[in-house]
Amino acid sequence: MNNPLIMLLSSACILFSGCMSQQSATKETTHEFIEELPNHPKTEVFDKVVKWIGASFKSSKAVSEYQDREVGSIVSYVNTEIKPAGTWVSMPIGFTMNVDVRNDKIRVRFTELRRLYGSKKFQEPLNDEFFKTRTALAYHQAAHQKFSAIVQSLTYFIEQGKVAAADIYTPLSNR
Repeated sequence: MNNPLIMLLSSACILFSGCMSQQSATKETTHEFIEELPNHPKTEVFDKVVKWIGASFKSSKAVSEYQDREVGSIVSYVNTEIKPAGTWVSMPIGFTMNVDVRNDKIRVRFTELRRLYGSKKFQEPLNDEFFKTRTALAYHQAAHQKFSAIVQSLTYFIEQGKVAAADIYTPLSNR
């Protein structure tokens, strides 16, 4: 009597775990950061974000693809490198960086992660399924650390008006 019950429960667990992995594999991960910026007017912050993007990312395509000063939104296609813990090789990646400027706050979101290959020039956003798999967890963790460093650099620039002496991240140049 116990055997059929165990078989039924085991089958249900296998069936449902397969459904969960398919669902998580199709979900896009967004890396989001919100920073408080008291005593900084919205227009000043917006202008500094635009200036920082142009100065921090050496790629000619790192310029903002979309800017709306009234709304306070900036969208840029950017690239950099990540190196997951325990790996020997870094991976060049491209991503979309969205910055929303509000009263006393900025929200920075990193979406549409994609791998870049060789000397291929940066192109429009690609649908890279790799970052939607469980295998990519270590790469998302490395990307999140890189994105956190990027946001820290941006926040420092807004508050201090200059780039930090030793930025933690290294953008790719002319990809």
